[in-house]
Amino acid sequence: MFLRHLTLENIRSIESLDIDFTPPEDSVDPVRRWTCILGENGIGKSTILRAIGLLLAGSETLPKVIDDPTRWLRLKAKTGRISAQIATQEGEVRDISLDFKAKDTLTAFLKRNEATLKPLDAALRHTARSYFTAGYGVSRRFPSPDGDKFQSSSVPPRAASIATLFRGDSCLRSIESWAMDLHYRKGSAGLSMIRQALNALLPEVKFHGIDKDNRQLLFNTADGRVPLALLSDGYQSIISWYGDLLFRITESFQDYKKPQEARGLLLLDEIDLHLHPKWQRRVIDHIRTTLPHFQFIATTHSPLTAQQCGEAELYVLKREEDKKHSVRLHHYEGSPDFLRIDQLLVSPIFGIETGMSLRIQAMREKPAALRTAYEEETLRSVPRPRVDQETEDEKVALLRELRASRPSRKAAVGPARKVGASAGPAGRSMSPARAGRPGPAAYIPPPVRPSGRDLISAAFKAK
Repeated sequence: MFLRHLTLENIRSIESLDIDFTPPEDSVDPVRRWTCILGENGIGKSTILRAIGLLLAGSETLPKVIDDPTRWLRLKAKTGRISAQIATQEGEVRDISLDFKAKDTLTAFLKRNEATLKPLDAALRHTARSYFTAGYGVSRRFPSPDGDKFQSSSVPPRAASIATLFRGDSCLRSIESWAMDLHYRKGSAGLSMIRQALNALLPEVKFHGIDKDNRQLLFNTADGRVPLALLSDGYQSIISWYGDLLFRITESFQDYKKPQEARGLLLLDEIDLHLHPKWQRRVIDHIRTTLPHFQFIATTHSPLTAQQCGEAELYVLKREEDKKHSVRLHHYEGSPDFLRIDQLLVSPIFGIETGMSLRIQAMREKPAALRTAYEEETLRSVPRPRVDQETEDEKVALLRELRASRPSRKAAVGPARKVGASAGPAGRSMSPARAGRPGPAAYIPPPVRPSGRDLISAAFKAK
């Protein structure tokens, strides 16, 4: 199953929203495999993931995650709707929806949506792995090895697979207890899938094995061999939800030799939670590689994560400056992975105008006549921004073109400075070669492109 289209109407902070998950025309995939949603806190990113989880939950799961249907309605709205178009593995397209009304009870809500849920319920009754969906919220908790004892057996597996999206007190399946169970039943062969999956996903940390005496998993790190509970929050977070996902995939697709190659939908809220920037740059590629046939929908605040998105994979939620302060979805139609981090950060996507600190920005905006001597000295000592070689080459080429088109002023201004030189720290001249880059050779002037900001603004369009 793949998600092709999603529409929200009067759902929490969102008055109206449409997301198209179909791929670009030249793609061979039936849907866009990766979608990343960017936005400020409290703007509705999590609402989108939860809405998808609700829509694909089925009648048995809905009562476990939706307690009060009226809490899903936008303030002062009398009705609301979540609708979507999905495609089955055979390519059949189906429409599903949930309708909300003010003063709804849970019973009335389920009764009204019974007809639209019927096809989904029939598919889920046929096989539990139909429309496989897993979702992980920001409260995904690291469980203890004995945590499974306290998980209620009355919670349907489909509800458990999306529980952390809806409840902060929900626990994940303990990868430690599952790994020990696999080892007991299948020996070392039972751990091979866990070992391969975790080693492919985790940078600089490798799975070692099981400490049977202390009932814990061990990992090889730069500091030596340590148990899972002593790894950093970032490692624990990603191992926890990924271990839970592996458990649910293997339980649902027991007849697969490689369950990670099954199809399904994965919803990840703040995918880069607790991760160092160095890892944020790689997390999407790692997950794509490890689960090659999954469709992913994730949220983020990070420019490092957003930069990994390809063409048409990034959406941005922004609150408009109108009377309603309505939330609107913008589709970035370009390729964020073509841009540098600094270009992406100081773009309309993040709403940041400069890469300077707020303190330095305030000094620069103050009229020169009102600046103190200390502020003037501080501004003079602020390092000049470094640029990459391509930008430097274009500057040099443009300068040469301009100089070639103007009369020589050598006699008036004295000896010309070396082309490509710029003022470095403490007034020293710093050419590209001194900055660790090769100096300019015989250039063929490249075409002068618009600024990065202009490129980003052109791609930042409303759907």
